[in-house]
Amino acid sequence: MGNREHSDRRRTYGDYQTPLDFCRRVCQLLQTLYHDQPRTVLEPTCGVGNFLVAAAETWPLVERLCGLETNEAYATEARNRLSKIATPERLMLVCGDFFSFETTRLRQWIDGKNASGESDGTSDFHRGKSAKSERGPIWIVGNPPWVMSDTLSGLNAANPVPRSNFKRAKGLEAITGSANFDLCESVILRLLEAFDQTDTLVAMLCKTSVARSVFREMVRRRIQSRSVRLFRFDARRVFGITADAGLLTIQLVSQGEKMREEQTENPPTRSDLGRDSCGNRENPSTPCGAEAYKTKRCEVYDFERPTVPTSVFGFRDERFYAELDADADAEYLKFDGSCCFEWRQGIKHDCAKVMELEREDASISESEQAVPNGKGRETSNFVKPSAFMTYRNGLDETVELEEEYLFPLVKSSDFRTAMVTRFRKWIVVTQRKVGESTARIESTAPATWRYLMGHTTMFEKRKSVIYRHSPPFSIFGVGEYSFSRFKVGVSGFYKTPKFCLLTAEKPVMLDDTGYFLPFDQYNLAYTTMLLLNESHIQRFLQCVSFRDAKRPWTKAVLSRIDFSKCIDHVNVTDLIRVETTLELEPRVNEAIFAEFRAAVWKRPKHTD
Repeated sequence: MGNREHSDRRRTYGDYQTPLDFCRRVCQLLQTLYHDQPRTVLEPTCGVGNFLVAAAETWPLVERLCGLETNEAYATEARNRLSKIATPERLMLVCGDFFSFETTRLRQWIDGKNASGESDGTSDFHRGKSAKSERGPIWIVGNPPWVMSDTLSGLNAANPVPRSNFKRAKGLEAITGSANFDLCESVILRLLEAFDQTDTLVAMLCKTSVARSVFREMVRRRIQSRSVRLFRFDARRVFGITADAGLLTIQLVSQGEKMREEQTENPPTRSDLGRDSCGNRENPSTPCGAEAYKTKRCEVYDFERPTVPTSVFGFRDERFYAELDADADAEYLKFDGSCCFEWRQGIKHDCAKVMELEREDASISESEQAVPNGKGRETSNFVKPSAFMTYRNGLDETVELEEEYLFPLVKSSDFRTAMVTRFRKWIVVTQRKVGESTARIESTAPATWRYLMGHTTMFEKRKSVIYRHSPPFSIFGVGEYSFSRFKVGVSGFYKTPKFCLLTAEKPVMLDDTGYFLPFDQYNLAYTTMLLLNESHIQRFLQCVSFRDAKRPWTKAVLSRIDFSKCIDHVNVTDLIRVETTLELEPRVNEAIFAEFRAAVWKRPKHTD
């Protein structure tokens, strides 16, 4: 396969063949960690078979080597390589699509049965022995494709994966982001459900974000295990790509073994089950018996130093934390709860080259509007557009549009200062609420209508299902809250959240990479901005979100900030300190903070 063809397969299918040397290192690590000999090794997306080759070398007594691969050339190469080191009765390789393949057939092969489900005499299963034979359990190792389902559809892949809301999301989330799932995550979860209640070890290479998502979904689905661990490695060195990646290992437990341990006079204790690879206690609060297998934490290690965990993430009191601190009474955890204000996401339009514009000449008709700047005085820095202003769009076209449907726009890169009152971008807002007719634009702003109509083809190319059967030039993430006078916003992308107060003569809009709280009163918005930038709240946010995630700050994360708890632990002196840190002149005082507390107390907590 040529370099260009191989590069295309990587892009289209997430096809990163694991180097044989690294496969060997993974198998050696598993042997060291789990001190066991697998009876069967399964690689669900085996490629050219490097993991199966490494497994055959590491565990020469393994009974079965099972592989499934959708690419016929890869499957043939894997079969040829493995036939040189394994006898035919030990080898089971099939060319087929994992997502259309019946997982029960894999289980039948592993159980030593033929395609009809009858025993072929090569396994102890049909003689009534447990899922864990004397020669060891089932181990599933591999490297599923690192690609999103929509990427296959967008690149016109030969076998695109059907959209699936396998996390059972609701509403707009189910229609948009959640239905665009990660294939690697889907493969791992499908295997976990298929082999649930068996003595199986699942060890998969994946992005760390996928590992965390798998862990959370595993807990939600009540898939029980002995342990869950993540060993981070250098993806650039192994695959030549920039990504946070790791080896996720999940040690499942068979139903029979749990029943035997529950019935024994000496069930496993916390000291038996709750130890890491060094013999250290994993979690002193871990219960014994059946409850011991409801894994609520995942230890993170460095692949090169797999003996001492570098961090731990998981659940405490049914809430998920990116960092599980040893101190359960840590001050910052006291802010966790439900937000009394509803966080909103910015506008989604998927047509930036048309909808987002830059003002061509800010000197034209400079009618300025004074707005508070948080320093106890007002400043004039907002340029009000005249009836027609000249703009340049992303297609490098110069256009003149009415001001009625134009609003200042804040993008992620604009969250630099605590007070944002100057804007480099403007956005055409075609609706005040989702689904509203856009026909009125033709009569109220004919120049804007002609501009939009002139780019109809670009709007029609928008692929998201949310635009189907919607009025022309529809947008999403818009409502009456979008037109509030003041907003406290944050970029979803920054590693450290910087909350900014956004204000202008016209309502300020955010794109869909940002989140905000809308306010009609300046003092309420200003105090909220200070509070969210306070060091204890910042520490809490770092505890509930992963900084290496593509989007660390989401509505779900921000909605955990309980303002009623915040005002019990943060006082006006703390807010004055924030003003100093942000280089704002004094404004907040006891009266303003008392007004803020009253507003928080009278609001019910918002729940989605």
